[in-house]
Amino acid sequence: MSESAVLENHGPSDAHATPDEPFDKTDIKEFRSDDKEAGTNICKMLVIFFFYSLCAMSFVTWWAYTAMSENRAEPAAAETHSAH
Repeated sequence: MSESAVLENHGPSDAHATPDEPFDKTDIKEFRSDDKEAGTNICKMLVIFFFYSLCAMSFVTWWAYTAMSENRAEPAAAETHSAH
């Protein structure tokens, strides 16, 4: 087959055709602003969850420490009551 027959069946523009962009510039700007807003909200939620966890762990640590301190004090009090 000759070169001209190949070019007729598959023109040079078909090989290098670029697809049209699926979104226009205003859509892309809107997507970027939505992504920025979502990222900001996710960061805020992570900070809130971190501080909530920090407060919850601090409370549980304090509660456990006081419970252990009371348990240590009870045997000493029981010994003084049994001596009387």
